[in-house]
Amino acid sequence: AMIFRDAILDLIEAELGDRFTTEARRGFTILLGWMAGANIYVKASFGDRLRLLQESWRKVNKTQTVAEKDADREAVQDIEGGEDADGLPKRDAGRRAPSSTSKLGNRIKNRKTTPLLASSKEPVKSSQGTFVLLKGGMGSDDMVVPTNYREMFEFNSAVMGFSGSSWLPEVLDSFDSIVVHAADSNRLQQECDLLAVRISKKVSGTVNLSQYKSCMLASLRSLLPKEWDSNYEVAWNWLWDNVERLIVKNVEKPPVWEAAVRNMMDSFGPEEMYRIRALIFERFFVAAASGQEYFKQSDTRLHFIMEKVLQMTVDMFQDPWQLTDDISALGLRHVGYGIPTQLFGPFVSCCVEVIGEATDSKNGLEGFRWSLALISRLLVRTITEGSTIVMKAVNSNSARQLQTAISCAPRGSRAQWLLNIEVGTHAISPLFWSIESGSLDAARAIIEDLLVIRADRERYYYGAPDLFLRHQDIMQRLCLEAPALNTSCPMPRESLLMHCSLVIFLLVESFLPKIPELRDVWIIRFFKAFRKGAWKRKLCCLPFPLYLKEPVAACNFMMMVLLICMCSQEPMFHCIGQPGAEFPTMDCPEVKDIRRRYSMFGMLAIALHWALMIDLSVFSTGLSAFVLVCAQVLSEIGRFLVALIFLLLTFGSAIAVLEHGYFEMRDIPHAATALFAITVVLYEDDWRSLMSEPALLTAVLLYVLASSILLMNLLIAQLNNSYTFIYNDMVGFARLNRATNIVETLKTFPMYKWKVFVESLKFDQPLEFNQGDVGFGGGIQVEEPSHMYSVLTDSVNRFGGSCSPDMQWPDESNGSKLIDRYTKVQKFLDCRWQDLLVTLADAAAFEVQLHRDTQTHTHTRTHTRTRTRTHIHTHTSSHRPPPAAHCRCAFFDCFV
Repeated sequence: AMIFRDAILDLIEAELGDRFTTEARRGFTILLGWMAGANIYVKASFGDRLRLLQESWRKVNKTQTVAEKDADREAVQDIEGGEDADGLPKRDAGRRAPSSTSKLGNRIKNRKTTPLLASSKEPVKSSQGTFVLLKGGMGSDDMVVPTNYREMFEFNSAVMGFSGSSWLPEVLDSFDSIVVHAADSNRLQQECDLLAVRISKKVSGTVNLSQYKSCMLASLRSLLPKEWDSNYEVAWNWLWDNVERLIVKNVEKPPVWEAAVRNMMDSFGPEEMYRIRALIFERFFVAAASGQEYFKQSDTRLHFIMEKVLQMTVDMFQDPWQLTDDISALGLRHVGYGIPTQLFGPFVSCCVEVIGEATDSKNGLEGFRWSLALISRLLVRTITEGSTIVMKAVNSNSARQLQTAISCAPRGSRAQWLLNIEVGTHAISPLFWSIESGSLDAARAIIEDLLVIRADRERYYYGAPDLFLRHQDIMQRLCLEAPALNTSCPMPRESLLMHCSLVIFLLVESFLPKIPELRDVWIIRFFKAFRKGAWKRKLCCLPFPLYLKEPVAACNFMMMVLLICMCSQEPMFHCIGQPGAEFPTMDCPEVKDIRRRYSMFGMLAIALHWALMIDLSVFSTGLSAFVLVCAQVLSEIGRFLVALIFLLLTFGSAIAVLEHGYFEMRDIPHAATALFAITVVLYEDDWRSLMSEPALLTAVLLYVLASSILLMNLLIAQLNNSYTFIYNDMVGFARLNRATNIVETLKTFPMYKWKVFVESLKFDQPLEFNQGDVGFGGGIQVEEPSHMYSVLTDSVNRFGGSCSPDMQWPDESNGSKLIDRYTKVQKFLDCRWQDLLVTLADAAAFEVQLHRDTQTHTHTRTHTRTRTRTHIHTHTSSHRPPPAAHCRCAFFDCFV
């Protein structure tokens, strides 16, 4: 401390010189000595207390180990096992002999926890925040032993008669944050201010905070019987005295502030409130000019933001619990926006200043200042805790910066750094934020890093399970919001779906339940759809269900309509009861008029039935691909038909107007029909019959030229081009179609059979990557000949060294060194190109100036020409680029 003090004094003396007098030096010496002594005193007096608080708090909230949980589970099973008719335990005697109950009892004795009586219906729990159930002790059938601070506190508060105090749970909920951040005075002040507001909403009037102190000390003594001594007593009393002082300071003020702030806000009219909001931003932009770069929205949007800010000052008193959660979410959004925390101070000051000028209510202004300051501190804390190096890399949309940031992560929590950032009660995903904000380079880098398999000697690390566990809708979000993040794999997309999908489909079909009748099911679905309002599309002003937009569903619906029409026109039904007609029969005088309609409906139904059987092509990938190609080229045929109809109407109308004696083309309908027959080569007449009508023959020949030669060949070219374009993906489309049918079929699959099927796949069993190399699970292992697919490089990045999950992965940037060198070369060439452009621009400007001087001084042409040559030579030599050898040396220096 003395060395640091003398260094500061010497620095001040060197800067000020003679102005640094002896009195000033003595004053600075006393001030710096007092500051150093205060720091030493605080470290010596309170450092041990804070360390003792943290250690004891971890002990009273310690999570049980896996071995302890297993022992508790065995103990509960032994207790619940009961005895058989012979008085022996139902479980195996070999396992019953070393009873886990005794182990549990020994462990409880070692903890010195006091057994507590409980009801026999109390749930059995054995982890953090739970009880441990025992039988046959202390004269009671059931005994419950608290294993952490919360449960022990709740028990002691009930024993002491404090269970009616509604504010105790609020302190208990916030006490963990208070103890953990006891060394941070700002955070401790925030927690106490929030706690004061919450207590004021639960209790009106004076609060006896000593009740919590009594329960707290009793609970800690029970949970730490061996370690507890006077040091623990002093440390915890010191902590609670500070917390109590901060709470008592403001616990009675929030109700008064709430009414005053609400009345103050209600007293402002719309015009005055508009002026206040505008004035706040005006003064804020003057106080912090950099804030204009972050408030770039429209004026109406800025007024909306300011209105929400003013409303939050009232909500802090009305519902502090909900507002705290909202502030956590808002702070995480600000992390994504990259808002600097230095702007919150000027913003709060401007708000308080403007509101103070607009109101005379002292309580309202004081409550507004206190509430807004608390909100700003919570936002600053959220932004500070959430502004990780990963989020900064995402905001800059830099893949290289993201790789540098994630390289600092421990290998065991690398995926969590990329998928989850928790602040308060909310969490944000850097991956989803990069997708929503358009930082696709960072999103691509995150996905690529998660899908890399890394391994050391002890375990494998793969981020795909964490990715789908954190974001189960990741595929849908990528398809909707980031379609540009397509795969860079050179293999076709259709290879993503393997042939095992056919096996799965056949297995599913073999397990399908045999449902004889679906009438009740469809009635229920119909009413559910109607109740939910699934009638969005309209046809001729009539609503119809959304599922009819699917071609297969629409065809099934049309089939139903045709069958109903056939039933209404069934001749057999109309012949019932007719004299002389024996049932069943279709021949009677009454069915002569309806027989034709019945046959037409039957024809359409048969054709539609065979069209529906096209869906069976899913069993053959090639046939399904051909059907999909046919469906894709229907649009081209539709365009061809539109053009053909236009030609038919054009030439049909023209021929109908022409005076001729050809009977087959006497009017527009007959002329259009004849021309269409010529197009499809169904016209029986010969062109020689038109020799007597030259004008008509010319019109027909022009139509044939436009339709059969131009349109038909154009259709062939379009179909050829479309087929070539679709051919590469038609197999993939066919497999996707099959996958769609599989998914639709799985909806009717029984859940218990599906679970059996999934368990039979054994996804939880590790896969063998190589002989003796046991990896992780989640796949189906298929053996194949080694010569079919040659693998030259290992797809798993393996590393040596330490195997601790807390260690970082070694540097993986060796492969990118060449890319960095090329980047340096590119920058060098860009600089040289810019220099060349500047040189050419200067030379052109100099040449223009010389040309003007030459025109002005015509009487000294010869002298000016000599001087011009000299100036041009001098100027160009001064801006001449370096020789080729020098450029080449500088070029290759970038690779060194």
